Formats: sequence, C-alpha cells, structure tokens
Amino acid sequence: MGQIGYYYGATICNEKIAFVSDNDLWLTDINGGVAHRLTSNQGTVTTPNFSPDGNHIAYVATDSGQSDMYLLSLFSGEWKRLTFLNIGFGRITGWKNNDVILFYSTHESMVRGPGYLYELNIKTSDVKKIEVGPANRISFGNDGLIVIGRNCKDSIYWKRYQGGTVGVLWVKANKEVKFKRILKDIRHNLTDPTFIKGRIFFISDHEGISNVYSVKPDGRSIKRHTHHDEYYVRGLSSDGENIVYSSGPDIYYHDLAKGESIKIEITISTSGIEKNPRYVLVNDFLEDYSINYDGSELAFSSRGRLFKMPTWVGAPFVLGRTDEVRYKLPTWLHDGKGLVCSVTNDVGVDELNYVKAEDRSIKRIASKIDFGKIMEIASSPEDNWVAITNNRNELWLVHATRNITLRVDKNDTGRMNNPSWSPDGNWLAYTFFEIQSGKVRIWVYNLKSKKKQILLEPVRYDYDPVFSPDGKYLYFIGIREFVPNYNETHFDLGFPFASRLYVVSLTKEAENPFYKNLIMIAEDEEDGGKNKNNKKKKGEKDELIVKIDFDGIDNRVYAFPVDHGGYKKIAAVDGKIFYLKKRIAPIINQEWRSNESNMSLYQFSFDEMKEELFHKNVEGFEISFNYKKMLLDSEKRLRVISVDSKPKPDTEGYNKKEGWVDLERAKLRIDPALEWKQMYSEAWLLQKEHFWTKDMSKIEWDDIYHKYRPFLERVHTRKEMSDLLWEMQGELGTSHCYEFFGDYYKKPPFNPVAKLGVGLKWIAKEKTFEIVTIHKGDSWLKDGDSPLNGMGTALKPRDKILEVDGIGFKTSNCIHRLLENKAGSSVNLLIKKNQKKNAQYIHVPTLMGEEKLRYREWVEKNKQYVHVKSKGKLGYVHIPDMGARGYAEFYRHYITECGFDGLIIDVRFNGGGHVSCHLLKILAQKVLGFDQSRWSGVEAYPHNVVNGPMVAITNEQAGSDGDIFSHSFKMMRLGKLIGKRTWGGVIGIDGKYMLKDGTITTQPEYSFWFKDVKWGVENYGTDPDIEVEITPEDYRTGLDPQLDRAIEECLKDLKKNPPLKPDLTKDRPNLRALKLK
Repeated sequence: MGQIGYYYGATICNEKIAFVSDNDLWLTDINGGVAHRLTSNQGTVTTPNFSPDGNHIAYVATDSGQSDMYLLSLFSGEWKRLTFLNIGFGRITGWKNNDVILFYSTHESMVRGPGYLYELNIKTSDVKKIEVGPANRISFGNDGLIVIGRNCKDSIYWKRYQGGTVGVLWVKANKEVKFKRILKDIRHNLTDPTFIKGRIFFISDHEGISNVYSVKPDGRSIKRHTHHDEYYVRGLSSDGENIVYSSGPDIYYHDLAKGESIKIEITISTSGIEKNPRYVLVNDFLEDYSINYDGSELAFSSRGRLFKMPTWVGAPFVLGRTDEVRYKLPTWLHDGKGLVCSVTNDVGVDELNYVKAEDRSIKRIASKIDFGKIMEIASSPEDNWVAITNNRNELWLVHATRNITLRVDKNDTGRMNNPSWSPDGNWLAYTFFEIQSGKVRIWVYNLKSKKKQILLEPVRYDYDPVFSPDGKYLYFIGIREFVPNYNETHFDLGFPFASRLYVVSLTKEAENPFYKNLIMIAEDEEDGGKNKNNKKKKGEKDELIVKIDFDGIDNRVYAFPVDHGGYKKIAAVDGKIFYLKKRIAPIINQEWRSNESNMSLYQFSFDEMKEELFHKNVEGFEISFNYKKMLLDSEKRLRVISVDSKPKPDTEGYNKKEGWVDLERAKLRIDPALEWKQMYSEAWLLQKEHFWTKDMSKIEWDDIYHKYRPFLERVHTRKEMSDLLWEMQGELGTSHCYEFFGDYYKKPPFNPVAKLGVGLKWIAKEKTFEIVTIHKGDSWLKDGDSPLNGMGTALKPRDKILEVDGIGFKTSNCIHRLLENKAGSSVNLLIKKNQKKNAQYIHVPTLMGEEKLRYREWVEKNKQYVHVKSKGKLGYVHIPDMGARGYAEFYRHYITECGFDGLIIDVRFNGGGHVSCHLLKILAQKVLGFDQSRWSGVEAYPHNVVNGPMVAITNEQAGSDGDIFSHSFKMMRLGKLIGKRTWGGVIGIDGKYMLKDGTITTQPEYSFWFKDVKWGVENYGTDPDIEVEITPEDYRTGLDPQLDRAIEECLKDLKKNPPLKPDLTKDRPNLRALKLK
C-alpha cells in the first residue's frame, strides 16, 4: 500500500500514463495502482508529454535554477537536458513527430511581452520559431490542419473568467488559407486545443465548471464529453485515441469510444521529504519582537512560533502550541510579569492570548470578541491594559488579567494606527485616515472619562504620536509644510521631502522644549554645572498625572530643527527622541520584495540641540518601559543596547557589551504538514475578512473552505500547496487573487544562462554561429543593451562567433550551454568578422536577461515607424505599466513627443499599477495660448501639452490600472481607443499580508465603479472604439495593423481638427505713445 498523492499534469500514450506528483514524474497505466517514480529532481517538474511512439517523455524542469526542457528515455531511465534558453513560464505543448517537440517559451520576449511557439529537434538540437505570432498552444491534425491557442491558461486561477485575455482558438485548414478564429460566441476561457479524430478537443468553463468539449475545425457542432460539476477539469492530453486530464487532485481517463470518464486510483511510494519535519533558521523567518521592562528578556515570534528568552545568556523557552497555530505580535506588559500576543488558530481566526511569564501558562482573553485580523498591540506603562487595532477599523482596549474589554473607536474610512500610551496610562493617542477630508488626525482617548477627542487639526497628515516620558509633550510626524522641489526633467514640481518631526505641548504651562534646553545649557555654563545637583536623585519619583489642555493647542505645535522627508517612527526617552528615517532616493528596484534596507535610526538630543545618526540599516525598534534599553532590528538581526550611548558600528559580539542577540539559541523545528493546514485556513480567512463586498459576491465561501480542505492530506510539497491555494482562491471568480513567494524546500542551484542580446543562426557545416541581429537598447543601463554593440567590439550582422572561452561548438545549442552560469559576468568570444580573414578574441560582459533591451528596441522601432509613416506629424508614447517604471517611461517620451501635431499613446501589454489618474490629467490639458519671445521661439501654454488629436492603442494584455486608463481615456473623450478588449481586472490589492512561511496572498479589496458601466469593467474589460485584430499572418509578415489603424485615425482627426497654430506676426501690440494734437 502506498500513499495517495496530489496528481496533475498527466500525459497518455496507449495505456501508459505519466503524471506529476511530489515534484517528480511518475508512471502508471489506465488501471492505476502503485505508480513508479521516474525522476528525482532537484527542482520542480511540469508539463510532461509522451513522444508519439511512447519511448520518451519531454518535460520542463528547474534543476538549474531556471526553466528548461529535458528528455527522459523510458528504456534506459536516463535523461538529458535539451535547452539552455530559460524558457520562463514555458511549457511542452506536444510533439510534431517522434523527433520534434513543440513548446512555448518567453526567452525571446520583451518585458511583459508575449511568448511564442517553437519546434525543437531532439536529434540536432535545432530550435525553430513557429511563425504564428503570440500563442501558447498548438496541435496538428490531418491534411495540414493546425489549431493554435492564444492566451490559453489553466482556468483555476480565475474561475469563470470572461475578460479580454480569455483563451481563444485559431484554426488553419491548409497551407493555402489563412487562420480563422473559431468559437467567438464563447466568452469564457478556452484552453488545451487538441486534434483527435478530426475534431478539436478543448477545455472550457462556459457552462459554469470547466469540462472537456470538442468541435469541428470550422467551429460547428460543439459537444461536451465530460460532466464534472464540482472540480475544474485541467491539463487535457491525448494520444489521438483517448484522453487524460486532472480534476481536483486526481487523474481521470476518458474512453472516447464509450464516452466514460474513470478516475484512476493511484498510489505512490514516497518519503515525502518536503512534508517531513525539519529545522529552519529563526532569523530567516523573524516576524515580531518585544523587550521587557529593563531589557533583560525578549519575546519574539518566528514563522508563527513564540519564544521567550534571556537577552544574552540562557536557553529560550518555546511558548504555546506549535505548528497548528500561528503566534504574532508578542508584547510585554509593563511589569514584565506577562505578555500578550495574537494567535491565529487552526481555522484562521485571530485570538488574543495572555502568557504568564513565571510559569509560561497561556490562556485566551477577550474570548467573546471577534477581532477580525489583529494588526497592532500596545501595552500600557502603568496597568495591564493593551490597545488592539484590527483590519475592521476598530480600536479596542483589553485588560490582560481582568478580562475587561472596551471598544474605543470605529470608523468606515480607514484603519486605526499607531496606538500610543501616555506615561501615566490614562491617555491613548491614535490615528486614522479620513477619506472625506483626505487627512490623518491624531485622536486621544481618556481611560477614566471614556471619552475620545481630536487632539490637533492637521494640515495634511499627523501620525505616529508618542508621549514624552514626563507627559508634558507629544511628539509626532506630520506633513504640515508643503516644500516643493523642481524636477530636473521638465517644468514641474513635486514634494519628495514632506514629512517632518513636530512637538506639541499638552499644557499651556509647558515650556518650549527647544528654548528651555538652550537656557539650561547656558545656566550650566555660568555656574560650572552646579545646577546638575538640583536634579532628582536616582530612585526618586513623583506621581505622574498627564493633563491635556485642548484650548489653543493647535498654536502650541513646533517643528524640530531637522530636514524634511523620510520619517517613519518615533520613540521618546529622557532628553531625546529616536526616529527612523528613510533615505529618499530614485525608485529603481521595483520588485515586490527587496532585501535592500534604506532606513537608519537617528536621535535628536534636546541637551545638544542636534540630530545624529545612531545606527545604520534599521527596520524597526522598541524602547523598554524603563526608558533605558532599546531593541532594534537590523538586517534580520536583533540588538539590545543602551539608549544613552551610540553603539559601535561593525561589531559582531553576542554579548551585553556589543548588544547583538544570538537568536540561533532558539531552535525552530517545523512540521510542514501542520503548517500548511494553518496557512490554508488563514489564507481563506484573509479573503473572508478583506474581500471588497461582505457577501463575497454571492460565493458560499464557507462551503469553499470545506470543499478543498480535505486535499491538504494529499499535499506533499510546497508547490502542491501553492496549487491548492490558487484553486481555492480562484473560486472567487475575481481578479488579483494571487499567491506567491513562500518557503520552497527544494532549491536547486542557480546557474543562469548568460545572454548576449543577439539573434544567431547555426551554420552546421562550419560549426559556427552567424550573427543575424544585434538588439539595440540603452547602453548606459545594466542589461540595457547588447554587449556586442559596446566599446571595443562593434560587431555587425554576418559576423561569426567561433568559440566561447576557448571551446568550440558541436551542435546548435552549444553556445547557450557554454554560457551557462556566466550571466552577469564576462566571456571571451572568438570572432571572425565578415570579409575578414583572421579571427580575433574579444572580451565582453554578459547580460542576465534581454527583456529590457528588447522592450527598448520595440518602443524605438514603433516610434520611428510612427514618425515616418505620419510624415513627421505624429508622436508616439508607450506606457508599459502604471507604476513608477511606467510613469518614467511615459515622461521619457511624452515631453518630446507631445511637440508633434498629434500623439499616439500605446498601453498594450500594460501591467497595471496606480498612476493612471496622473497621466490622464496631463493628457487632458489643452493648449490655451502661446509664449512668444524674441530669441527663444514660441512655446505652447500650458507647457508639454498635445496641440492636436490623440489616439490610444490597447489590447487584451493591458490590465488593472491599464484597464482603468483605457476606459477612462474613452470616458474623457480624449480620443479614439483602438485595439482589443482589455484584461478586465480592476479590484485592487495592497499585498500587506504574509503567511507564516513568507507566502504572500492578496485579497481583492478595492473595487472599481465607473459612472457609465458601473461595476462592468471587472471580469470583462473595456471595449475599444475600433476593434483591430492582429492575425497570425500579420505577425508572420511583421505587420502591426493596430498601430497602422491608430496612425490612420489620428491623421484623419488631425485633418478635421488641426492644431492651434495662430499667426503670431499679426496684431502685435503697438505701445508707442500717442502724439499730442
């Protein structure tokens, strides 16, 4: 007896069936039983495909750290690597014959550009592009029949999807006719087209649940073959006689003759290494941390586990249950006798727990309160009250030992943030964003009177309030001064330096803290420091009562004498404040996750009246309740130091002197199987808590939880867990339900293949590669241009490459193999230039990828084409996304291209973001007049405005904020919209939540309503004014009919409505004085 696994990716030949499970290939037959393991890979395996004779299986694997194709012999069991291309999200699509594999790859794509279909000859290693344009599925039938699929995808990721990027099928009957799109009336996704006995079989969910259908090549006579009504059918494969596919985690065999689908009962014998318990490093998964009253003990959570330990010496204690729950936000109480933490239980619900420090006992508190997702916990300095903020815009007070709960505040516009206690424990300050006013205000709540009140009237934002230790002042970060700076690129201003530190005196009697300390310094200098003797002796303590005089408080706000910009968090001790400051810099690294830290910790001393860098590279920090110690987080390490003296940089000691805490004293043992159950529940609950409408768009979400949870028992790998999360979240039928990152146990070595930015042709007779094209981009940017264009090389098409690093070539994939593990370094190339007798060595740097330079080449080619075809009348701008990169690309071109008589704005392949409203504001401006000077010519007013018609081009790959831009461009009547219907995903996300192993799941939280179509853009897209298809024939011949039509329409509009160009030589003012009569 084996185990029941999680099965997908099946392929069939005769009665043999291969499939993927436990990240490897397995072999069984239509009768099932115990499967035989075929591979034991370092990476993951996808899309296996039998050769027609059944002797080989081609598949995609990541054993080198990138995706490439491999071939397995079923006779010998040996495998070999077929490609060194990095095919990205590619896949095996089938076999043309026993020697030629068909595959889809993105290795020749630009940034966010489409991928293409290729043929690979397994004997010669030759790779040939199939000239049908962007497509990711292909199947050959009899008599020259071909079907290709564009945008085909696994429907589980967005179930019931009907937007512009649905998979579509194109059929070509023979060499003499053109491709024709079929099944246009089906608005849902079509995928996996396969010729079987003269019909095209495919998968679609247009009847609610995806099933297998077939149709004649002309699109008539559609027929459903399978009848699944619970789980989606995925991964259709056929040997020409019968079909296999998966549904849920099972493999099904469909007998075409009988019309029956049979679940194949399969078991596998596996150690399930990824599922087995193992140890991981605490530092790698450090989440939250807290320091006790005097800094002698720490509490922290790592990967959902809760630890308590002495700061420098001694063994840690593991608190609470283990992997079936997740502990977060451990927070010491003021006296160090206990701590409070959030616990996400085994069904994903957040609870509040109290941990008694002495015996480490744990009990649930405030058990009657449904908190939603707990965001922050702040302990009172004088009693066992804690303040709780949550995702539901609520602020709660909970007494940890008396089990008293109070809801302090709730609003409908923004989450409560920054709860901060006064030193006497009677006041709680907090903030939240008000959509109506566009402001963030500081509120205060009095624990005795049970009343809340606005503390200050902000100019824009006031946030992160912190009381001074003596209770006389409140420090905060604010945006109260609008201090712009001029752009260097064009005439405009922005506010990159806005935030600043402020202080407000809570009573009228409190002195200006800056002026007060200057007087004290002067007095100390006069009497030789004798005033220091008047200070309270150690141990003396007056009863502290914090009072707030609200009358005139807005006139008692002062700014710290520090620069503007970048402030993130404040903490106060006697005589100084600490704060994080982020270095304001250009946005270059735009990845979701970056390990680069650009925040440092500063201090401002009231005695010395100056700012000073305290510690570099700090992500967070906390001050002990006695105001003597600081716990800081620096580059995944914790450090506990005195607040009185600046720590030495570049020290490594795990001791009290240096302050570094050896977290590896805590040994973190995880049980992935239990973790995955907790993660599943939390991911499900995050959707329930944050989905934009409470009714979950009529989805029975509780039923979905129970529908997929049993499959957890069959999951053996983190990849299978990812697949399950995608399918569960896909039931929402909504955009932006993503899952990515996470702790993947199998991590193959990363040996990327270097790129040279060239197109090559293999000359078999000479065993050389001839340069066909050299791509051109931005030579001043990393990976921005082909190194063969660079200094000291100057190669051209028809030049030849003979060797790489002294090694010659034998087959057509040799050059890629010799460039493996050399990306981002340099190589020696033996070059023979055309019409030169002798070869020479050149030394060139290599690229990590070609996406950037291919994108730049495509844009520049389009721009030049528009200029030439319009005879210099039209400009061209492409916007690749609506983030910082797209914003930069827009301005890179717009400030020069807007000077033409008309403008084409291209948002095809736009990846979305959030800046569409800014770009639309610019495009909506009209020329109102002109600025005439004697020596500097004429300039339109406003500056940088299109003085003529505009046309926008969009396509099915433009999505999210690309959808919004396209639809708004039409609504604002800025010009015609040309191309194809857009993606149709306009429910936004922010990616704030992380599961315990580092996985990020996103929740569709911010839905979009338009005044013309209401909610209609989501799961539909926006229709162009003029639809223009790019057919396979257009791609093959290099045509872009969408761009051509945009030029045509813009020139027509230009003729009807020419730009404003007055004769400024006429009617000039006559300022000569009149002569007296």
